[in-house]
Amino acid sequence: MSTEHTGRRSAIKTTGLLATLLATALLTISCGGGGGGAAPPSGSGLTDSFGNVVDLGSDGGSGGGFGAGDAGADGTGGEGPPLPNASVVITDSVGKTATAVTNADGYYRAKITGMTAPLVVRLVAQSGKVYTSLRADAIKTGFNTVNITSFTDKIASNIAIAAGQTGAQSLTPSLVSAAAIAAQTADLKWPCSPR
Repeated sequence: MSTEHTGRRSAIKTTGLLATLLATALLTISCGGGGGGAAPPSGSGLTDSFGNVVDLGSDGGSGGGFGAGDAGADGTGGEGPPLPNASVVITDSVGKTATAVTNADGYYRAKITGMTAPLVVRLVAQSGKVYTSLRADAIKTGFNTVNITSFTDKIASNIAIAAGQTGAQSLTPSLVSAAAIAAQTADLKWPCSPR
């Protein structure tokens, strides 16, 4: 076999591997990004759920900086492209709120220490369109991921309607439960949730 033929075969194998890795990464990103509460690297302070180092002195949409024992909510807002410079309001089960603004990539981060799940998260895009998301599981120290998309808005709307409300805009934390989220997610066809 010639060196040129062997080189071409190697290039094809490498290209195939890179394509597979890229497809896997894109699927992971489209399904919500990183997990919550990543442990901070030793000596560097706190990291968010996407692995970004948090500035302990000044970061956070509400309540100032984060400390090692604090809880935060973070995620991205998007509908295909990101939703930059959007207002985010997080409401907990007793009506306490935290706020943030998304950056150019649609990413937000807010301090939610002392808040109690479940959470309802609303994002108001620059266009004025409102997207809703939710989280039922307990808030843990570190970062808790809550992405906000048209998919999460549909789940929020379905939960509200099932509870006799008019849609996502009327969803309150008292209507949110892990069982309700699971039931509504199972009813939707989504490539990240096998049926």
